[in-house]
Amino acid sequence: MKKFGEELARLNPEQLEAVEAIYGPVLVVAGPGTGKTQLLSLRVANILQETDASPDNILCLTFTEAGARNMHERLLGLIGKEAEKITISTYHEFAKNLITGYPNYFEEYNLKRTIDELGQHKILKRILDSLPFDDINRNYYRENLGVYLSIISDFKKHLLTPDDIE
Repeated sequence: MKKFGEELARLNPEQLEAVEAIYGPVLVVAGPGTGKTQLLSLRVANILQETDASPDNILCLTFTEAGARNMHERLLGLIGKEAEKITISTYHEFAKNLITGYPNYFEEYNLKRTIDELGQHKILKRILDSLPFDDINRNYYRENLGVYLSIISDFKKHLLTPDDIE
């Protein structure tokens, strides 16, 4: 693991402390391009080196597909083919795989499948088309479907129920 040692030598004291933290969570707060992915990749490599943890017992989640690919490439460079056994995914992809892989645990939520942006537009358009012809929402939406989807997204982020919205 010569590369591992070289990469450790490049870290500042705070980054090194995060990499050397074997057990429990570590919060890394930093802006874009500051080395978070590298730090987390080094932490995974360190955990594998210092413990009896197996690569298939490690889960790495990130917000973007690019971040997941980047972490995978970095881990390949640090630990080799063992990186293939680590689950590296976006939060959304991981959740989708969990739901589709274990549907019996999600039956009460009536989750059939995820929907893409085009599907969201189609459903919203169908709903708004069903409104009376003189309804302001029906006439306004043709140019502003994105506004409606953004509002719905805000409702979901704030965990508003239909009763709250009404």
